[in-house]
Amino acid sequence: MTDAVLPPPDHAEASRPASASLAGTTPAPFWFLLAAQFVVAAAGLVVEIVAGRMLAPYVGMSLYTWTAVIAVVLAGFSAGHWAGGLVADRPARTGLMWLAVSGALGAITTIAALPLLRWVSGPVLSSLTDPVAGIVALAMLLFFLPSFAAGIPSPILARLAIEDRVRSGRALGALHAVSAIGAIAGTLAAGYLFISWLGTARTLITVAAAYSLFALCCLWMARGCHAIQAAVRSRLRPASRCLRFSPPPPARFCRRRSATSKAATTASARWTCRRISARRPG
Repeated sequence: MTDAVLPPPDHAEASRPASASLAGTTPAPFWFLLAAQFVVAAAGLVVEIVAGRMLAPYVGMSLYTWTAVIAVVLAGFSAGHWAGGLVADRPARTGLMWLAVSGALGAITTIAALPLLRWVSGPVLSSLTDPVAGIVALAMLLFFLPSFAAGIPSPILARLAIEDRVRSGRALGALHAVSAIGAIAGTLAAGYLFISWLGTARTLITVAAAYSLFALCCLWMARGCHAIQAAVRSRLRPASRCLRFSPPPPARFCRRRSATSKAATTASARWTCRRISARRPG
C-alpha cells in the first residue's frame, strides 16, 4: 500500500500578508451609511432653499437670484464629489476621517454664511455694476463652500457601501435612493417647516448642528474601525507567520512520487509492446 502523496502548499498564497485579509473588513454598518447620506443630502438642500431667502433682502427674490443660487450649489456639489472621489479609494478609516472633516467644514461654512452676508454684501454689490454678476458673486462667496462640503461624502459613502458586500449594486441603488429621499425631505422641511417656524438664522444653526453630529459619528466609527483592525491583525499575525514560513514537502515524498511515475511508465510500455507483438501475423 503506497503512501498518499500530498501536494505542496501554495507558497504564493501563504505568503500573503495578514493586512490583505483586512481589506474586506466592514468599517461601518450599512444603516449608518444610509443615515449619513440622508442627513448630508437633506442639509445640502436646506441650505439651498435658505440661500434664496437670505439673498432676497439684498438682491430681491427674482429669477436671476434663484438661477445664481442653483448654479452655485450645483457647482459646489460637483466640486465636492470630485474631491471626495480623490480620497474614496483610501483605507476605510481614512475615508471616515475625511467624512468627519467634511462635516466639520459644512458646519463652519454654514454658520459663517450669516455674518459673512452682512460683511461682503455691500462691497460686492457696489463694486459690480452688473446686477447679475453681483448676484452670482455674492452667492458664490456665501454658499459655494457649504455645498462643496455637502458633496464630499457621497463618493466616500458609496465606496464604503460596496466594500465587503456581494450585492454591491443593491447597496449603491439604496444609497442613491436615500440621497434623493433626503434631498426631497430637506426641500420640504426648509420650505414648509424650518423657515416659517425657526427663521433663517436658526435653520442654519440646526443644519450646522446636524453636520457636527455627523462629524462626531464618523470620528467614533473611525475609532471603532481602527480598534477592530488592530484586534484582527493581532489574531491573524501568528497564523500568517506559520503559513509564510511553512517548509516545502519532504524530499522522500518527491522521490517516492518520481519512482511511482517511472514504474507506471515502464509497465505501460511493456503492455504496449506485448499488444503489438500479439497482433503481428505469423
